[in-house]
Amino acid sequence: EANIGSLDARLDTAEANIITLDGRLDVAEPEIDALQAFDTALATSTGSTSIGFLQTGTGATLRTVQSKLRDVVSVKDFGAVGNGVANDTAAFIAAHAALPASGGAIYVPAGNYNVNATVAFTKPIYMYGDGGALSVGASRILCNTPSIDVFTTTNILSCYNFAIQGQTTNTLFKQLNTATNHAGTSFSNLAVLNCYRFFESQASLVFTVRNCWIGGFVDAGICINNGAGTFGDQGDSYIVNNAFISGGASSAAIDVIRGAGFWISGNKFNASVGIAHLRLNVTEATGNILVENNSFEGQPTYAIEASSAFTVTKLVATGNQFSGGVSRHINLTGNVFEAVIANNTFNGLSSTPASPETGIYVGDLPRDVTIQGNNFHKIDGCITLLDSSAKILDNTFGDDVARYVTGTIKDVFNFRQSYSRHYLSRYIENTSNSVWKTIYKITGVSVTLEIMIEGFVQGVGALQAYYKTFNGANVVTPIVTGAGASAFSFQITAGGEIQFRLNGSVGTNAQITPRIVAVGGIANVTFT
Repeated sequence: EANIGSLDARLDTAEANIITLDGRLDVAEPEIDALQAFDTALATSTGSTSIGFLQTGTGATLRTVQSKLRDVVSVKDFGAVGNGVANDTAAFIAAHAALPASGGAIYVPAGNYNVNATVAFTKPIYMYGDGGALSVGASRILCNTPSIDVFTTTNILSCYNFAIQGQTTNTLFKQLNTATNHAGTSFSNLAVLNCYRFFESQASLVFTVRNCWIGGFVDAGICINNGAGTFGDQGDSYIVNNAFISGGASSAAIDVIRGAGFWISGNKFNASVGIAHLRLNVTEATGNILVENNSFEGQPTYAIEASSAFTVTKLVATGNQFSGGVSRHINLTGNVFEAVIANNTFNGLSSTPASPETGIYVGDLPRDVTIQGNNFHKIDGCITLLDSSAKILDNTFGDDVARYVTGTIKDVFNFRQSYSRHYLSRYIENTSNSVWKTIYKITGVSVTLEIMIEGFVQGVGALQAYYKTFNGANVVTPIVTGAGASAFSFQITAGGEIQFRLNGSVGTNAQITPRIVAVGGIANVTFT
């Protein structure tokens, strides 16, 4: 009976507690409903407006998470899959459409995105990814549709840190010709494979291509074809620290049709075929072009070609390295107002190649040409002048070249006012006479020349340098013994030539420097 009484008391207590809990649940039920509604709202398109975000640091301003996340527009926000199978074209188009008229950034996360129709940008766009490599883990844009322009723009476009691979009939990026120029377009840290053209500029005063790997282009890596008479010779653009690899049989890594000034520096060019690494085939006047510290390799027809009748104001090629078996490393046959080719190194395949290889070829259109301080090795013909005016100063010709300077100088006044100076280096390894080298050959008329010969000796033993002229009889005259200088003048009749020879002891390293100045009237002078 006592136990029953105790159990009764406990049941009464539990009943009271249940009643109390029931009351509390009645109070909490609206709060639970509110939490459930909030949780449902977070999953909607406006859910992120209910969460705040505060950046660390003094002066930070409270924003919503939605505002923070909308700092970046990703193609995945608009349905891009990036699996290399789905067609993600619509996502790129929608991402562009979502940006305000002032433009903005489009993020391409790591993945393989198929873009199989043209994406037309009309706003300033900065498109970037997670890695510019043709490998797993990078951001890669793939185009499987031939004969389309993949991305076009009528505004500024900047692309960074992704890879793009197209078909050999695709232009990957085309800046369309409009009434407004696109100063500020840039491409950096991109890997490019397979295209007709990587980038075609039709209206750009200033653009930059930097740190890109560009390969497999059929027509051009970069084609500058700015609108006729609109943006031709305006602004300056920069092509720096890129690699141009494996162009097509009729290609140019950089093709300038209409453009302004260009700084082309630190690039590597390598192709087994093609017309030229750098082609200046301009169709209207073009500004100053600086080509410095590049490596031109492989075997296109030319490394640098300027062949148009339209004016290139100034071309400076300095500090470059030229190698391979091209027909002509630098081919100047167009209307170059001023050209300076200085301090470059030319290395051919052989001094007696199956096909003749020329270091520098200057035609009759270039007006003011200076060729100075260059080094030539294993070249069949180092410098060829075709009825041209040129100042040829302080160049070094290795003993492994076949011909130093060939061709004709047409401008009497310029020839008389300048002089030709060459370093002819030879290491003497025995006491027998070295071979004769024909340096200057005169054709057409009798010519009086003033010649200053300087020489010096390094090492042991003695040195003698000789010249001889061919005017029906051979004359051998010593001109330098040991170290010193000699000046004299003489006449060479038509068909005559000057040859030089060094004769030294074992271990002697010698140089002679002939300084040639024309004295009489000259109708035609041929250098050989």
